[in-house]
Amino acid sequence: MGTWGPNSFENDTAADFVEELEGSSDLQGLLDSIEYEQDFEAPLAEQIIAAADCVAIMLDRPGPETQRATAKKIAKFGKPAPELVDAAKNGVSRVLMGGELLDLWAEAGASDFNAAITGLMERLNPEITYEPHELVDPAQLTLPCMFCDKPVNPENLLELAVHINSKAVSSTTQIRPCHLVCLNKALHPKHLIQYWEYTDEDIESLLARMDS
Repeated sequence: MGTWGPNSFENDTAADFVEELEGSSDLQGLLDSIEYEQDFEAPLAEQIIAAADCVAIMLDRPGPETQRATAKKIAKFGKPAPELVDAAKNGVSRVLMGGELLDLWAEAGASDFNAAITGLMERLNPEITYEPHELVDPAQLTLPCMFCDKPVNPENLLELAVHINSKAVSSTTQIRPCHLVCLNKALHPKHLIQYWEYTDEDIESLLARMDS
């Protein structure tokens, strides 16, 4: 890999892809061309991840490592259509189904790559405001992550259930809170937990496109 970091644009393939982009139609064209049964070589996966991150930039959610020149160029493409956002999410999901890129990162150590992909998924999700029940004190919902021991915001609460069943001990299930990024950093990249959010408007738009 001509790669110098785990983030979307930190490889030669992505850098060349962004340099050649002329508009959002280029992103849509690539993402719509994905065939889910095809073998995914690393360069194609890197292009898809870069394209998805471009969509996140168009949503005004660039990654912390995105260079200013890249963000400035992509932001000029305007706000992405719902179809493009859906295509970006689907593209990321297809990359995570398996392929050469995931194998390469697994061999090299995938923790930082997994964190970068998790961050990309979060930036492609809509911003949905969490409103706890009025009778619940938000401070009581703040629990430590089982991986990093830092507080888990109620808006991002994820609970991991571990079921232990062996001949030596009785069956038991333990449930622990964690950050999604902490969990994903510990996994093989083929097994990342994907979490996609949709607003009511997103769902209505998707259903309308399916009916058309």
